[in-house]
Amino acid sequence: RHFIISAADSSVIRPELDWLSAQGCSVVLLSKDLPDAPYDAFIGIDEYKSGRLAGELMGKMIPDGGNVQILMARDSPSTISTSQTRLQGFLDKMQEFPSVNILPVIRDLAGADHIESALLQILSEHEISGIFDLTYHLGLISDVLHRTQRETTKLVGIDLFPQIAPYIKDQTIDAVVFQNLEAQSHLACRLLFEKACYNQEIKKKKHYSKLEIVMKENLEYF
Repeated sequence: RHFIISAADSSVIRPELDWLSAQGCSVVLLSKDLPDAPYDAFIGIDEYKSGRLAGELMGKMIPDGGNVQILMARDSPSTISTSQTRLQGFLDKMQEFPSVNILPVIRDLAGADHIESALLQILSEHEISGIFDLTYHLGLISDVLHRTQRETTKLVGIDLFPQIAPYIKDQTIDAVVFQNLEAQSHLACRLLFEKACYNQEIKKKKHYSKLEIVMKENLEYF
């Protein structure tokens, strides 16, 4: 009777949410919101604000300005809504840093080879002061910056994975915007437990997790 759902493809899960609602079931959505669908609560981050936070980090890291390159993965059902919203937040925030030049976004990157070749090309054509990654391949991008001796290029991304920790430690990755997925899952379980066992209605529909900035000096706490 109670469901926690983290769905990659909104078009697939939307009719299922309608069906669950018709059966009187309770549903908590994790990570990806479906604003027009029936559910009891959404738990995740404000994607637009995550992009704005990344933009603030980037702007303050390059106070003298310079070229910033945005890298975006090929759109898929699981990434299109989050990536586009993060991108818009980043672009809107960067308007507050007029000395920063945003190069045309490199889109539709698919796979490691494609990302690497596109990055090598842009590094050969421009002096890049900063990179905002929306391919979610920060380890690969860090490797390229090492090989081309561009470690001083500011690199900001979204989400923290164990594989990229060494690059945060050596400051090839300058910062990532972090969301606590374990805490989100715990809250989802607690909300449904209280509803099932204590008949406590879920009054708040949107539960936005706090955004945290992870850098070298606080990495050990995450």
